[in-house]
Parts: sequence; structure tokens; C-alpha cells
Amino acid sequence: MISGSMNLQDLQILIALTAMGAGLCSLAAGILVLISSGFSRDMHTLAAQSAKLGAKAVTHDVTGLVTDVSDILGVINQLTKTSTGIGVFLMAMGIAMMGAAYFIVLQIHWVV
Repeated sequence: MISGSMNLQDLQILIALTAMGAGLCSLAAGILVLISSGFSRDMHTLAAQSAKLGAKAVTHDVTGLVTDVSDILGVINQLTKTSTGIGVFLMAMGIAMMGAAYFIVLQIHWVV
């Protein structure tokens, strides 16, 4: 049972546990984003179809279609970079939160 009043040590432990849990969740989410961005079926399908479309446009001498395919491939590249950036940011924030939780635990004056 949780008592009605908490002392400073209990509050610090609660904050450290919360920060550690949020940090672990953020780290896991970042790892999942990085893993899933490389294995996205839609991205691979879109890239493959764009390459086929580009090859067909070159053989039929359709210059407008070539530039459109080039734009699509550029967008796919940008999407991959954005997804990677989000994953790295989530991982960095997770590590920072876990570091903050460790720092909070170091500040607790343990009574033995």
C-alpha cells in the first residue's frame, strides 16, 4: 500500500523509475523505427516499380516521365533519411532519460 505522504527519498525513487521506464520505451521505439525503415515493403515496392518505370521511359524516349521517376526516387531517399533521423533521435532521448534516472539515483541519500 502507498501511504498518504511520501518523503523526498520516495519521490526521487519514483521519478527515477519513471525516467528509466520512459527512457527504455524511447530507446526501444528508436530501435524499432530504425529496423522497420530498412525493411519497409512499401518502400521496396515503390523503388522497384520506379526503376522499372524509369527504364521503360528511357527506352520509349519520354523525358517527362524520367524526371518524375527521378523525383519519386528523391522522395524515397528523403523519407528514408527522415525515418533514420527520427530513430536516432528517439534512441538519443532514451539514453539521455536513462542517464538522468541514474543521476537522480546518485543524488539519493541512502539511509542504512
